[in-house]
Amino acid sequence: MYAPVPIRPTLLRKPNLERLRRLLATDPPATRWAATLPVCQAFDFLDARGEPRRRSCLAALVALDKAGLIGLPAPRPRAKPQAAPAPPVPVPPAPTVPARVDSLAGLAVTPAETRPDRRLFQALLAREHPLGPVRAAGCQMRYLITAGTGLLGGFLFAAATRRQRARDAWIGWSPEQCDAGRHLVIGMARFLIRPSLRCRHLASKAQGLCLRRVAADFQRVYGFAPVLAESYVGPEHSGASYRAAGWVQVGRTAGRARDGRPVPPKAVYLRPLHAHWRARLGVRVAPLQPWEGLASDAWAWQEFGAAPFGDARLVKRLVVSVELLAQVPTRTLYTVARGKEALVTGYYRFIEHPNAQAISAETILSTHRQRTRQRMQGQRTVLLVQDGTDLNLATHRACEGLGHIAKNKGAEGTLGLHMHSTLAVAGNGLPLGVARIAFEAPPPPPPKEKGKAKGKGKKKEKANKKGKADKPATAGSEPPSAHPPKTRRWVDALRDSAVLAEGLEGVRTVAVMDSEGDAFEVFDARRRLAGRVDLLVRATHNRSLGPKRLKLFDRLRAQPAKTTLAVEVQRLSARRAARGQKESPGRAARTATCELRWKTLPLPVPAKKRRQLGTRPLHLTAVHVAEGARPADGSDPLEWLLLTTLPVTGPEQALEVVDLYRLRWRIEDWHRILKSGCRAERVAHQQAARVEREVAARAVIAWRLHVLALLGRDTPHVPAKTLFSEPECQVLADFARSRGVEGPANLGRAMKLLWMMGGYLDRKHDPPPGQRTVWDGYTYLQMGTAVLRRACAAGLDSAVGQYWFERAKAGA
Repeated sequence: MYAPVPIRPTLLRKPNLERLRRLLATDPPATRWAATLPVCQAFDFLDARGEPRRRSCLAALVALDKAGLIGLPAPRPRAKPQAAPAPPVPVPPAPTVPARVDSLAGLAVTPAETRPDRRLFQALLAREHPLGPVRAAGCQMRYLITAGTGLLGGFLFAAATRRQRARDAWIGWSPEQCDAGRHLVIGMARFLIRPSLRCRHLASKAQGLCLRRVAADFQRVYGFAPVLAESYVGPEHSGASYRAAGWVQVGRTAGRARDGRPVPPKAVYLRPLHAHWRARLGVRVAPLQPWEGLASDAWAWQEFGAAPFGDARLVKRLVVSVELLAQVPTRTLYTVARGKEALVTGYYRFIEHPNAQAISAETILSTHRQRTRQRMQGQRTVLLVQDGTDLNLATHRACEGLGHIAKNKGAEGTLGLHMHSTLAVAGNGLPLGVARIAFEAPPPPPPKEKGKAKGKGKKKEKANKKGKADKPATAGSEPPSAHPPKTRRWVDALRDSAVLAEGLEGVRTVAVMDSEGDAFEVFDARRRLAGRVDLLVRATHNRSLGPKRLKLFDRLRAQPAKTTLAVEVQRLSARRAARGQKESPGRAARTATCELRWKTLPLPVPAKKRRQLGTRPLHLTAVHVAEGARPADGSDPLEWLLLTTLPVTGPEQALEVVDLYRLRWRIEDWHRILKSGCRAERVAHQQAARVEREVAARAVIAWRLHVLALLGRDTPHVPAKTLFSEPECQVLADFARSRGVEGPANLGRAMKLLWMMGGYLDRKHDPPPGQRTVWDGYTYLQMGTAVLRRACAAGLDSAVGQYWFERAKAGA
């Protein structure tokens, strides 16, 4: 693969500089331009087509001449006076366009390769782009956006930024890899849709057309094909058209210009141009074992230490505060850090930082997300489990920006935030990290109209929906606004899962969703992702399968059972109706004997969505799990119908699909730890954005507690010091001696001691403890460790520390 040789660094090396001087002295060139050809041939400064890079070489030679390192001929004076500047190119007036892009005839993106087209492009930027024209560097491609009505805008692609922290961290580049592969990344230096045009989805549609051809155009003109594009979006723009065209926001700039001037930070967007772009860039994700870097004295730096805040002091505040919050997750930082008022003040200044773009839930989780990708690389199968939960903040009525998550007897409804999350889970059920968190403040429900006759309102609502469905939608890439709000959450998370799985070698990634993700827009989004991530969804809609009106569930129930399996059904407590949840009578634990069926079926596009999604059906495999007889306690029999893109050709694969879906409950356990163990719903701030920041930090703490509860069962042979510090191991050993049991020889024994601190009796037939026992034991361990450190600092032995630990535990 072609890799350009850096000209100036190559010539600055001492042996090469001596060789260059001898070359210029042996055959003195007549002009500076004449000197470039022998230099390019001597040092292999060639482009992808094998042509000498004379212009770049000339710039490097002139710089060395100015520095006094070499001697070049004096620049020749111009033989004739400079020609008069060309008259300004007239730009045609903006045409009249329809309201939607699918009604725009003849939309095309064509290269501006002729001299008149290039001059027209420069004049268009000079007159209508807010930043004006630009002197771009490196290989360049210009495009004009045209239609049957006239000129609509243009694109300019050029060399990418030399160093960009957010981009390089997202790619996983080292500085050496960046220098070697930066030519395969191009920058969209200018993008213009003429300001007077108002055409819905025109920007995303034009970007899609251009990005699908730009790599081939670079290959035709310059001899190499870029695999990644970058762009920057200022704070005055939302970036909706970028996201609709497949761009991914990976971070923000530091807010400084090249000369050091402070400028508003811009969002950094990247767009893959090749399916295997990471391999083309020579980047491989380094695998990471699930327990690596989780020791108590280092895990916070590992998961938060590279956050792109643009200020190292803010990163340090976050790390130190998270370490203290993790010691006693059920308490507030003020309670844990008594006597450290400066630390508490610094943490709240961090949470209340005015720059909402630099410090957000996304930037707080950025380092943890990269570590999650590394843990995913070490697995054969990874589940990206999606689910949503509501944060009930009804007691924080002074908080601004909250939404309405449920109805209640009052007129205002329950205040809170909706949190849609993606949790990465290994095929053995071990949580690997929090891949994504998106917060949303749901709007209040519309007020009911009084005095309306029964039936008329519903008819009018159906007529309005029918009219909306009949309107044509945009072709090509679907913007997020094309889906209903609840469906959009699942579609956006699925697209993010495909981005997270990009570049993982030998890893099968599966997006897992419960019945709320059963929407045809989700299946269609997966098809548009070209299979970069598999899908596993529990079906809830009994869809029609064809003109004979066959139903999905009926078709599967009519199939003969191909095998049976035993499913352990856990006990479910009785629940009263509250916060939008239905009343549940509860059930007893049992082992259900279920029948297993599967069949690959074509799912037709619903009639109301054919204008938007097309008419081509989707082929998915349906796996049906049904309990044959009604249970003895009278509860409902177990029945699942799973829709998946995973291949199912035999009983082993069907059983694997069922086992993978059963791991979906891991995200429910994590939500419970976040709410009950880390008290996420008791976070009190004056703005919703501040609540989101603290919940994002506590989400990683909850994930670590979740891992602690499972690592002792799955990897008991790992040394205890991989997760526990030396003082913690000493407290565990003292606790074991006081109980007369074996000490923390490995992680399995250490975790059992931790469970016993939380109240686990460790009897012969006791099942593993629940999550509450784990976080209670972890809290007592941190209390004992703190007392032990104070005792050692005062010159006392560990026995005194154990005594005070027992007193602290009894007092708690």
